[in-house]
Amino acid sequence: MSNRSEGITDGREVHDGGQTLIAAIIVNFSGSGGIIIMPILVGIAIDFYGLSTRSAGFLGATEMFGIAIGSILTVSAVNKIDRRTIALVGLAIVMFGNLSSLVLEGGQALFVCRFIAGIGGGILCAVVNAIIAATSKPGSRFGVVMSASLCYAAALLVIIATLISYFGPKVLFLTVSLVSVGWVNACRWLP
Repeated sequence: MSNRSEGITDGREVHDGGQTLIAAIIVNFSGSGGIIIMPILVGIAIDFYGLSTRSAGFLGATEMFGIAIGSILTVSAVNKIDRRTIALVGLAIVMFGNLSSLVLEGGQALFVCRFIAGIGGGILCAVVNAIIAATSKPGSRFGVVMSASLCYAAALLVIIATLISYFGPKVLFLTVSLVSVGWVNACRWLP
C-alpha cells in the first residue's frame, strides 16, 4: 500500500495513506499531552506542590505559552526541514520536560519544566497540522485526528488519576514520558 497520493501541496507530495494518518494521530497524542493533563497538573500543583489556585493557573498558562512558542517557531520550518526530524526533536523535548518534572523538586522548577514540555508539544502540534494540511481532505483528516485525541484524553485522564491514587503525583510525569517514548516509532510513518 502506497503512503502517497497524486498531487502537490506547498511543494510537497500529498500524503493520504493510512499509516500517515495513524502516525499523525499518535504524534498528536504527545503534542497535545500538556493540554490533556492540564486538569490533573493543576490539581497536583495545588495539593502536592502547595501552589495557590492562582499560581496553579499560571502554571497551566506557562505550559500553554510553551505550546504557543513551540508552534510558532516550527511553522516556518515544517516545509524546509524533514518533518520526521522535527517530530523527533519535539518528542525529545516533551520527554525531557516531563522527566525533569519527575526528578526536580519545587514549584519554580515545575514552571520551567512545564514550559519546556510545552515547547515540545507545540512543535509536535505544528508538525501534525502541516501533515494534515498536506492531505487531499484536510478537513476530514483533522476531524479524525481530533476525535482520536479526545478519546485518548478521556482514557489517559482516567488512567493517570487511578495511578496517582496508588503511586503518588509524580506518576503523572512518568506516565506521560513513557507514553511519549512509545510514540517515537510512529515517526517513521510521517511524510
